[in-house]
Amino acid sequence: MTSTMTAKQRRGAAPARRDLASALRRLLAGVADAARQELRLRRAMRQLAAFPDRHILDLGVTRSEIGMAVRYGRSVLRRGPQRFEESLNPGRISDHTHQQLA
Repeated sequence: MTSTMTAKQRRGAAPARRDLASALRRLLAGVADAARQELRLRRAMRQLAAFPDRHILDLGVTRSEIGMAVRYGRSVLRRGPQRFEESLNPGRISDHTHQQLA
């Protein structure tokens, strides 16, 4: 038993293929953008890591904080670990915050 598509069914399949191709192009463009951004961030981290410790400290960052500073900015570092977790999960209140409120 062979299945043949009618002309109407073939016309209906063409837009679906175009939509799928368009969605695939958008997905691949998003992946490429994310990869380019990641490469930019890593390049910045390598450049900062090449600085002497004194220069890094002059920027207000320790060597161990370079990655966080490049990805999220120095202001996140100054908030402390609990504040950073809250900035990632704004709806969640940490145990530390509950203790401060009590």
